[in-house]
Amino acid sequence: SAVVFPSRSERVFCVNASTGRVRWTFRTKSAVDSSPVVSGGTVYVGSDDGNLYGIRLSDGKGVWQFKAGAEVRSSAAIAEGRLVFGTNDGTVFCLRASK
Repeated sequence: SAVVFPSRSERVFCVNASTGRVRWTFRTKSAVDSSPVVSGGTVYVGSDDGNLYGIRLSDGKGVWQFKAGAEVRSSAAIAEGRLVFGTNDGTVFCLRASK
């Protein structure tokens, strides 16, 4: 199994839970204070660069990006095909999975 965590060094890390070995790192353009959320094999995490990222859990490749326009320090909530998160300027987004 894996442990995914953010870093103020502009990276998201995924480590092997048993060995502690780094499986992958994903780089953003600014600090990451948002706690990652995993759903359906994708890690969702915000960054101070104003983006919410979707990262493939298996290999750390970026598969999705949403430009929110302000720092994303909140953690996303996911339920019933919707992803909800807020930005530091007070905006709340509710995104629906495309079909």
